Amino acid sequence: MINRAIEDRLIKKQIMRVEDLIRKDAPVYSLKEKNTVKDMQKLVEETTHTRYPVVDDDLKPVGMITTKDIIGTKPGQSIGSLMTPNPLTISAQASVASAGHMMIWEGIESLPVVGTDQRMISVISRKDVMKAMQLMQKRPQHGETFEHQIWSGFEGCVTMKGSSSSGGKLPRR
Repeated sequence: MINRAIEDRLIKKQIMRVEDLIRKDAPVYSLKEKNTVKDMQKLVEETTHTRYPVVDDDLKPVGMITTKDIIGTKPGQSIGSLMTPNPLTISAQASVASAGHMMIWEGIESLPVVGTDQRMISVISRKDVMKAMQLMQKRPQHGETFEHQIWSGFEGCVTMKGSSSSGGKLPRR
């Protein structure tokens, strides 16, 4: 497929990474295994979110919990007993397209974003990914065709007589 793009002289777009989606000014909400259903209900009322990552004391994701998971449970029940363990995570360096593929393929609505130390730094939703992909479609394309790259290499070549040549013409020998 890459060879086909090269042959067709297609130009490429700048790759958007997950870290480009992360808002530095917004708080990241999460729960711990020892939190209770009542704690989660309060957080849902405050934030209107319906999904939360569950993290350990080192902020490493250990599970995910949704409002569906707590339906019919007692307010004092621990989140750790209700969460879905071993959540999928994504690196901040991964592409937005990779995040989208993972979310669609696995049927999940949100992904904890982890740094190189596997600590959670943010959460992205399917909505965030879709907005980013729409934005990428509206952006002008970046890059150059091979023809342009080749001709730009000849700009500023020096002729045999010592004068400079530009405009994509080869100096005569």
